[in-house]
Amino acid sequence: MCQVLTRSNIEDIIKFAQKHALFVFADEVYQDNVYDKDSKFYSFKKVMSEMGAPYNKVELVSFMSISKGYVGECGLRGAWMELCNLDPEVQAHLYKAISAMLCSTTLGQTAVDCVGAMYAFPRIQLPPKAIEAAAAANKLPDVFYAFKLLEETGICVVPGSGFGQRPGTYHFRTTILPQPQQLQDMLDVFRSFHAKFTKEYS
Repeated sequence: MCQVLTRSNIEDIIKFAQKHALFVFADEVYQDNVYDKDSKFYSFKKVMSEMGAPYNKVELVSFMSISKGYVGECGLRGAWMELCNLDPEVQAHLYKAISAMLCSTTLGQTAVDCVGAMYAFPRIQLPPKAIEAAAAANKLPDVFYAFKLLEETGICVVPGSGFGQRPGTYHFRTTILPQPQQLQDMLDVFRSFHAKFTKEYS
């Protein structure tokens, strides 16, 4: 509690992990909360990289949070993790577990008209050139679309590929909680974006 690891501390941890083939979980959420003038935050990944071989091959995952790391408000949930040197097979299982948390536990899912609740899961038609551009960017087509939407409009949606959609189909999930007028404004912006996107890649 209330301690900041020195660079020497971190190097010792990495050396120990390398010697015993251990996986390092670096909780770096409070990296901006260093108050002592003689102390400094050191990133595990940066130190590990600078140590060189064989230490830069240690399996590492580092965690950061919006809610505590930036905002200081636990109710505003948002976090991410970076995986370093993780075995590809283990990484695939991790992605599968994360995807499973987004899905229903039932074997079959059926899309129905949106008449209520807080989410909509619309299907989108993507032009072949958009799918090619996504492949060139090393992204799934719906992920490529979602990033473009976010970058150009500020509208954030969840790509449907995270929910196990049928191959060759593309969807996204969006929240429909805003007031009707706000939702209408958002849909107007979205409609303009989709028309522009479709024209650009047709």
